[in-house]
Amino acid sequence: MRVLAMDIDVKGHHPSYIRNFAKTWVEYEIPGDLDFLVSRRFFELHSDATQFVQGLEKHGIRIHCLTEPEENRMESVPLLRHFRAWRFFCEYAKSLGCGHGLVMFSDYFQLPILLDRRSPCPFSMIYFRPTFHYQKLFNDNPPWKERFRAWRKKLLILRVLKVPKLERVYSLDRFAVEFMREHFKPQPSIEFLPEPVTIFPNEPDAIDSLRNELGIEAGRKVFCLVGVLDRRKGVRELLEAILMMNQSDAKRICVLLVGELHSSQEQEILDLLERIKLSSTAQVILRNNFVQESEVQKYYELSDVTLTTYQNHMGGSSAVLRSALAKRPILSSNSGVIGETVRKRRLGLAIDTTKTEEIARGIGAFLDDRPECKLDLQSAQAFAGENSSARLAEAIQKMVIPPHNELVQLQSAR
Repeated sequence: MRVLAMDIDVKGHHPSYIRNFAKTWVEYEIPGDLDFLVSRRFFELHSDATQFVQGLEKHGIRIHCLTEPEENRMESVPLLRHFRAWRFFCEYAKSLGCGHGLVMFSDYFQLPILLDRRSPCPFSMIYFRPTFHYQKLFNDNPPWKERFRAWRKKLLILRVLKVPKLERVYSLDRFAVEFMREHFKPQPSIEFLPEPVTIFPNEPDAIDSLRNELGIEAGRKVFCLVGVLDRRKGVRELLEAILMMNQSDAKRICVLLVGELHSSQEQEILDLLERIKLSSTAQVILRNNFVQESEVQKYYELSDVTLTTYQNHMGGSSAVLRSALAKRPILSSNSGVIGETVRKRRLGLAIDTTKTEEIARGIGAFLDDRPECKLDLQSAQAFAGENSSARLAEAIQKMVIPPHNELVQLQSAR
């Protein structure tokens, strides 16, 4: 069977997801061929991931990008972007003779799937940000706008689940999977999708070299926030919390901000950094550039505490898994999937990150080594195991192996 997997987005987790799918497909000898369909911009921004997939062609793995006219048409009208991308998915699936399709980030494709042309082949989709279960499972009490969005998402997914050729819905949110199975009783299969990350080998002195390169001052506890530094990540709230800290605590911390600073708040963040420099004893280091996937894990290993100070975040985050793999505790938002995971798995401290005073208190708790901040190493190891490549392979194989053969055990080709 030939499978077409489409992902038209380029930031955040997207390149690592494509790399992990390709790597797992080959490593666990999943039967059939795999074709990726991405944007031209993906080729431009992620040459490492592109070259990695291109190197697997002898294993039946290929990567295609939209033509320039196709991409120009897709991007010309933002409101129609996903409708046009869905049509390209259908056209490529038909021309390549695919027996199955996978929409890798389906959240914005649900209306096109419902209203536009039918897929030429059975397909699966990855649902990243379901939130309709938050209030019931997590006792969240979101504002009315969030409740309305959750209600709208629930109505939409209930309709999508009735699309005839939709065979499987994957979600990274284990809580959402359990909720949909129990309450929706869907005809398509609902499956949890593990989220492994690729760990690249480091030179023995790589972490010390990075520490020296960054100029981290001796004796400071390192708190690290990695990723696209936009409003959703809570960068402003974090910096304002630092300004609230007393000087004796502030001089004991180094905060690393690693990733591209979003233009919408760049000046605001730079102004806050200048205020901290002038009035606080804290050390804050901004590395304002895109970080290649091969470098990301180094920052987690360098840190003493990782930060997911996200604001009203929907869905999970690979930062939680990377922290568990690095055996580092997390200072996290207490809302949604991330908050519930950190609490239940005892991976660190979950707080209300919308309040700067709570972030300041949370940092102080880690400085004081309070019991509630401790990482449960055994639980972290179990969490990492549940999100391993082997578990991802088990999930992927269900797309290509007929139901009566799903118990076939895949053997690693390592």
